[in-house]
Amino acid sequence: MPSVVGLLEQREPGAYQAVLFEPRFLTEPPPSFGALGSGTPAHVVLNGDPEDPSVLVDVSATRPLDDEARHAMAELRDVFVETMSALSLRVGDLAVVDNRLAVHGRMSFTASYDGADRWLHRVYAYLDHRRSRVDRAGNGAVLG
Repeated sequence: MPSVVGLLEQREPGAYQAVLFEPRFLTEPPPSFGALGSGTPAHVVLNGDPEDPSVLVDVSATRPLDDEARHAMAELRDVFVETMSALSLRVGDLAVVDNRLAVHGRMSFTASYDGADRWLHRVYAYLDHRRSRVDRAGNGAVLG
């Protein structure tokens, strides 16, 4: 199967990919992160090697800043839908996702609150401890 970039190129060569490499998008942090202020800078959705870029997007929380960016984002979302696959996890299973290389989501469900509902635990791994220094009180290990 072609890559996401390859599928975007098939739709309109160069157009969508170029826009996605420009800082024309804003992403709201998840509510679980608390209030982070309104100074979120515009960012790119794709970065790095144009043939194999890293991705920085939360499809439900990333907002394009103009019509061209909105169109590119819609095309990217369509490509994600075309290439997605389901993964069913059972009790004790673990899925590790590198958010720079893949996007992920969960199917909606109605909670029964009987102790048998799904439970997700968020874990972060990073390669450069210094990049998060500003978010760690007293240079500790906990992001806050």
